[in-house]
Amino acid sequence: QSLKPKDLLRLGPYTLTVEPLTAADPNSTELRPNTSNTFSRKPSSLWENPTAMASVALLLLLVAAGGAWLVVGAVLSQYRPRPDVEEVTPNPPTPVP
Repeated sequence: QSLKPKDLLRLGPYTLTVEPLTAADPNSTELRPNTSNTFSRKPSSLWENPTAMASVALLLLLVAAGGAWLVVGAVLSQYRPRPDVEEVTPNPPTPVP
């Protein structure tokens, strides 16, 4: 199968475009780097940025852990035995002779 102008060749992560140098020699081609490199592309949104997603996940984890701590603490505090508080009347001071 022969190559035609503008044919795309994919080799792993690379895409090559076939462009004949002259009309007289269709077998000679020139390698041009692909300008749409997917590795240098910046993430377009927060959901595509791994660092931002890890930060959001960590924040949610901390909020959930804090909320669970508060709920469990409140439930357990209702069932803790409370000591009976007796009113103690102080003895009147004894006079010193």
